[in-house]
Amino acid sequence: MGEKTTTGKADRPKRPIEILRDRLGGVSKELQASVKEQGRIRKLLRGALAGGPRTVPELGAECDRWRFSRHGQPGRPAHAG
Repeated sequence: MGEKTTTGKADRPKRPIEILRDRLGGVSKELQASVKEQGRIRKLLRGALAGGPRTVPELGAECDRWRFSRHGQPGRPAHAG
């Protein structure tokens, strides 16, 4: 009566996302690195904006590397026309 029963991952059926990850081999290292880099950039920008509003050039001077948009590819404009 006082025993606790624990349910682990092995005891429950897999969710659809878990099945998909198993089939595709998980998340790629490139995607993991990209997400980590985006988090680092967000943290830098939040820190730079903590002291008050800044212009884009001011943010660029304070933060070593960041991007607002990933529409373009390196070396090419984001919007042509």
